[in-house]
Amino acid sequence: MTITVEEYIQKLECQKETLNNYIPFGLAVQSVHAMAVKRIFIDGKNTNDVSIGKYSDKPLYVSMVDKTKSPKKLTPEGKTGKKVFKSTGQPHKSKYFSSYKDFREQVGRNSGVVNLTLFGNLKSNFANGGRGQDVPALAIKISDREYIVGLDSENTDKADGLISHFGGNEIFINSKFELSELQRIQEKELLISLSKC
Repeated sequence: MTITVEEYIQKLECQKETLNNYIPFGLAVQSVHAMAVKRIFIDGKNTNDVSIGKYSDKPLYVSMVDKTKSPKKLTPEGKTGKKVFKSTGQPHKSKYFSSYKDFREQVGRNSGVVNLTLFGNLKSNFANGGRGQDVPALAIKISDREYIVGLDSENTDKADGLISHFGGNEIFINSKFELSELQRIQEKELLISLSKC
């Protein structure tokens, strides 16, 4: 197949535009961010791609009055199942759970893995979906070559506490696999874009 000089120049201009528009990079960033959200909040894995940890098996009481403690209000009751204190006749304001895992199961968060989702605020903030919204992960575009993924100050403190609680292993930075996928997806999308020229 032969092409004219003008056609060759057009092809080179198309390839130049493809290299300058950074669309393959943006697609790779968005794909890898979605992978990180799934890894953390569904699969329950840290940056080393192993389980974040285990839920505490220690008994606990959770306030059923303070809505910041439980995403679902259950009937307050003590360890024995009574709804009022025997000594005072006053109603319980908290509920006894045999473990944190038991608590999560009773409020409908019965995942078998530590996935850091209770109310959903941490997940939606990391996914950049807004507070309490379950929307697809979205890295925020600053420029063609810069995207932001992160947490607000309240959730940064929460994330730091979770990292410390579960042994100090990083959770919220990309894994080696995710970084290799960033490169693979970017190269694949670039070749697809160039092939259209």
